[in-house]
Amino acid sequence: LLAGGGALAWLIGRRMRLAKERRGKIDQARSSAERTYADLVLAAEDLSSEDAMQLQMRAARLKEQLDQVVEQARSSGDDEVTIGRVRQVENELSALQSTVLQKRRGS
Repeated sequence: LLAGGGALAWLIGRRMRLAKERRGKIDQARSSAERTYADLVLAAEDLSSEDAMQLQMRAARLKEQLDQVVEQARSSGDDEVTIGRVRQVENELSALQSTVLQKRRGS
């Protein structure tokens, strides 16, 4: 009985530690994507109002998508898929940021 209780405590502790590690990986991926978003919005401010507005609206939609992905991850528990989806949104934000930089160079 004592060994069973110890094993159960170890199992619960292990599950809690693994869950914390997974949340940390998702939080790290989200932070990276949010930094890319912030950089994009700041860079777009230097463009003409029409170009900047379109790019910032696209960035805002991607940010909403990012928030939805992370929120769904809290209930689904499929961390690798979530991290992949967060990275995909970050890559789309990076592509927009590249567009901003090209437009600034052309101006």
